[in-house]
Amino acid sequence: MKDKIAILGTKDGVGKTLISLCIGKYLKNNNIDVQAFKGLEVSKNEYSINKDLKIGYNEKLKSDCFGNEVTVDNNPIFIHKNKENKTKVYVNGKSYAKTEEFNYKELRADFEEFMYNSFNNLKEKKDFIIIEGSGECLEYVEREEEFLNFKFCKNVQSDIILISDFEDNNSFANIYGNLSLITKEDKKRIKGIIVNKYNGDLEYLKKGLSKLEKRIKVPFLGVMPEINTNILTEEEYGKNYRFDKKRDLIIGVVKLPFLSHISDFYSFEDEKEVKMLLIEKPNQVDIADFIIIPGSKNIIKDLEFLKESGLYEKIINASENGKTIMGICGGFQMLGEEIEDLYSIENKGAKFKGLNLIPLKTTYTFVNKTTIAKGNICNMDNILKPLSDSKIYGYEVINGDSDMLEGAEAFMVDKLNNVIGLSNKEGNVFGTFMHGVFESKEFRRGLLKILKERHGVVTSNKNLEEQSFKEYKEKRFDEFYKIFSENIDLDKLGKILKGENM
Repeated sequence: MKDKIAILGTKDGVGKTLISLCIGKYLKNNNIDVQAFKGLEVSKNEYSINKDLKIGYNEKLKSDCFGNEVTVDNNPIFIHKNKENKTKVYVNGKSYAKTEEFNYKELRADFEEFMYNSFNNLKEKKDFIIIEGSGECLEYVEREEEFLNFKFCKNVQSDIILISDFEDNNSFANIYGNLSLITKEDKKRIKGIIVNKYNGDLEYLKKGLSKLEKRIKVPFLGVMPEINTNILTEEEYGKNYRFDKKRDLIIGVVKLPFLSHISDFYSFEDEKEVKMLLIEKPNQVDIADFIIIPGSKNIIKDLEFLKESGLYEKIINASENGKTIMGICGGFQMLGEEIEDLYSIENKGAKFKGLNLIPLKTTYTFVNKTTIAKGNICNMDNILKPLSDSKIYGYEVINGDSDMLEGAEAFMVDKLNNVIGLSNKEGNVFGTFMHGVFESKEFRRGLLKILKERHGVVTSNKNLEEQSFKEYKEKRFDEFYKIFSENIDLDKLGKILKGENM
């Protein structure tokens, strides 16, 4: 087995990083300790090591793929271009120079020394190094000034795999032109060619590849389809993939005409990734993730408001579609099947149909009292299970008698084991007679955690974010390698990496 291979491109942007990732994955799968090296990286994407050392983000990516801690030796020279296209040069991770435009000639001598020092440092630590060239392998500079690609490969005695792409349909011309312009010594180092970003009919391309291979006398290792690797940056992951890109949990409190105890919701004000919404119109139900029907000073009239405004049907539909709905005190009673007002406490003696989302029936009586309450969440086998045994504190405003009907799940009990809260079987609809329940931190935070996970909200827990991104990248690395292994001749590749003749 040789100890290095260089990946050079016929032009910039052909996909050298992707091929480097996949070849490194191949070596890693064969129990070879591999490390990435790119002498000079020019990019808008940076990575900070220990918050103060800057390198190119792609070298961090390759180190992750190969299972290594990234260091400044992976990318000794990093040219960072910001949004205004201004340039800042970092050497060994530290700020080296600021320039309006990268001055190749002035900095070349210093750069060469830093590159070889870092490369030699890596050689002492790893079995195999994958060298990624910079830009196009034949940049338009005077031959004696070129030091990033062919000259570097010559000095470190590395074989080369050349990458071209089919993005502009000039792949064959780029390959033939590059091989015509380099020296015989450099051409001998090129052991194989990979065509990248081809999405056409492979059978159509094979005849041309065969003819070109005979003419240039360098074997083709395969043809890769186009793969979007931008999603491996944290920025793209955050915008498009991380937790379905949702940033806040929307808690919607129904604005009843006779709403009471608005203070029930004050404790949400300091919670992260939470936004409060007062729901007045049916279309606002679609916006909310967690819908709360609050306490009421006149339950029957507020129930009529729900029906007349269209919120009644909208909330029922939301529950059927899996949204999370909670009722507090009077709002809890509205979630039930029926409210009966025998003694005309609020209206003429009548029965009123509730939302019928929880098996509960309420009968108004002359009983009306407030009591301090303590209790805990019941053990449930539904989405609320993580809340089991959480302690809760608050106060009950008792207005009538409510009976738990068949099919209801006990959600909350007081210290005397009286049921003071119910849920449906699935746990996405629940309620309690207790006001102030969100003041109980354990319950509040536990419920928010369930809701954020359920509704795909990005968490501010840095460890969790990093772990999720790590798992995401590993999955993508595996997907890339699967495509690579299906389209590249791994037997030929293995012989090149071992230094064997084909």
